[in-house]
Amino acid sequence: MKAITYLNYGPPDVLQVEDVSKPVAGDDEVLIKVRAAEATKSDCEMRSFKFAVKWFWLPVHG
Repeated sequence: MKAITYLNYGPPDVLQVEDVSKPVAGDDEVLIKVRAAEATKSDCEMRSFKFAVKWFWLPVHG
């Protein structure tokens, strides 16, 4: 089966179409065939490593 993979962060050029072996579902798993998928703005930001990391404070009650 075909898969789009990347090994490094960067522009769309880092994406590669590769032939990979079809996974085998275990006894307590299912295998789902995906016919289409999308790439969102968040996906592109993660791949380019230009996403904003927001730190937040969670109050701890003890």
